Amino acid sequence: MLRIFTVLAAQLLTSFLLAAAADAEVFKYVDGEGRTHYVTDASKVPTEFQAQVDSPHELPRINKVKSLSGPLPVRRLKSSSPSAGGKVEIFVTSWCPYCVKLEKFLKAKRIKFTRYDIERSKVGSKKYSEMGVQGVPIVRIGSTVISGFNEAAILSALNK
Repeated sequence: MLRIFTVLAAQLLTSFLLAAAADAEVFKYVDGEGRTHYVTDASKVPTEFQAQVDSPHELPRINKVKSLSGPLPVRRLKSSSPSAGGKVEIFVTSWCPYCVKLEKFLKAKRIKFTRYDIERSKVGSKKYSEMGVQGVPIVRIGSTVISGFNEAAILSALNK
């Protein structure tokens, strides 16, 4: 009986400790290159950015997205776009790994493009909103809009 009580007490204590760790404070700062960082201990913020950390930061909401099966959506804009003529524009964020892959792909293929960080560029944010899209990366080639990083769709749109 004592053994069962000990095991139950240990499980209860473990669950309390895990719950406390899950409710940790998060601190946010932006470095000199404009990158946003989140840390769980204010002492981990470099000295030059300590002034930004006055209180814990609320983490951004995480949006749930339905899983896509098959190729990512490609669509055409109905109105004539300022990006007509095959000009490549990409809409990205600093924290998106697929955005980094997209840029590396375009550079490797020597495809010229205009990059908009939708969180830092007012022009990019406005163009992004006008397209009525969601998520990143977004590639616009003329009137073709490609959601996500899709090499085949990009090359196909460029060859039209």
